[in-house]
Amino acid sequence: TAYDFFINGQEYGKGGVVGRSLLESVPEAKPFISKVIPSTETIEIIVHVSNFHFREGGLWYSILLGKEDVLLLERERDINLDMFLLGSILIMGVYHTVLYFICKKDKSPLWFGLFCFDIIFRLLSFNEKYINTLIPGIPYQWATRIEYWAYYFAVPLFAQFLYSIYPNDFSKKILKLIWTVSIIFISLVLFTGSSVFTHSAPYFHICTFLSASYFLYIIGYSLFKKRESAIMLFLGTGVIIAGTINDILFSMGFIHSFYIVPQSLLIFIFIQSVLLSMRFSKAFIENEKLALSLFELN
Repeated sequence: TAYDFFINGQEYGKGGVVGRSLLESVPEAKPFISKVIPSTETIEIIVHVSNFHFREGGLWYSILLGKEDVLLLERERDINLDMFLLGSILIMGVYHTVLYFICKKDKSPLWFGLFCFDIIFRLLSFNEKYINTLIPGIPYQWATRIEYWAYYFAVPLFAQFLYSIYPNDFSKKILKLIWTVSIIFISLVLFTGSSVFTHSAPYFHICTFLSASYFLYIIGYSLFKKRESAIMLFLGTGVIIAGTINDILFSMGFIHSFYIVPQSLLIFIFIQSVLLSMRFSKAFIENEKLALSLFELN
């Protein structure tokens, strides 16, 4: 959570204050790219690292070396992709939230919109830490809290969304259990420091796996019963669950891949948007038919 980056004895990058104890160090998560003009054939890279504020320390990723234009172009592509994903998810979130306030009978658009907003906070505070650019000077503890809150809220919000679509199939007791467990973890993030609450993530991973298994069971059951839009919901949920499992295993070092949740989220949100639009279109058509039947009856 703090580093000094030296090349041939000269400091090129710095994040926080490196210290030998909790009191001496100041945490900061700060990815960076720097131009280096070597004066010798041999390049010596030295990194001073300290970690007293997170459950895992050290360098999370490899140091990339290459030509300046190539690395800048690669970073620009990554940023553009992330911004495209954030913008798309934001539009979907606003659209479905407004859709709920237009017609409050069906609450699935509301929960879906809240899920989209939650994912936005997760993307801003995770990996490249764009939240530090969006809110300059934000304390490390609060940036990390937002990252963990977004993760711990995502599971119950998705469960609530699924319950709003299939209330007869989704157990209300299990829904309450998911919310209760998530609130316990959320409270832990609120009332403890990052050196404590970050250790809760592996335990919440277990809750995520169990919840995802139940989600797949509910959707599989609705598919078996030939419920409305079950096939599309199964495809969308399968994509997001597969992406989530990949990212969890990658973050824990069990597999060597890369983070794919943002891309899988975009696919999921697109599928769910089509699903919810179909539901509203069907309701609108049924209302037209009822109005026409009432007119003919009169």
